[in-house]
Amino acid sequence: MFHDDGSEKAAVEVMHYLWTDEWPENRAPRIEAFTINGLNALHSIILEENKVHTAKVEASDPDGDPFHVEWELLPELDEFAAYAGQRESKPDSIEDFIVSNGETKKEIEFRVPADADRTYRLFIYIYDGHGNVGVANIPFYLRPE
Repeated sequence: MFHDDGSEKAAVEVMHYLWTDEWPENRAPRIEAFTINGLNALHSIILEENKVHTAKVEASDPDGDPFHVEWELLPELDEFAAYAGQRESKPDSIEDFIVSNGETKKEIEFRVPADADRTYRLFIYIYDGHGNVGVANIPFYLRPE
């Protein structure tokens, strides 16, 4: 319900609505579509190492607030706690993976460092400047050349 930095996700506003029968004054950004090379999280995405790939996001803010976009690439955890979400340590982010991005950062070209036979997740964070965030991620497998 809350992002690492304390920003509220849409789940918080849903709980607010369920408890008060009113939506909060300012609502979280929405991510309508998020793709890597035209594929979404429901596809089994396999990327080749050392190649440039494209990620795109379509997002909006219900209040019309301008938003700030951030991308993060993380290796998938090798081991999980007894139940996912039980204090797993967040792996270190992959640095300098973005090759280029558009003016609004809604589309990036990126390259995953060579680390064959490894799974990753590309995260997108959409901040509205009012303490709200929209978050999504896509898992993918990195295949050797």
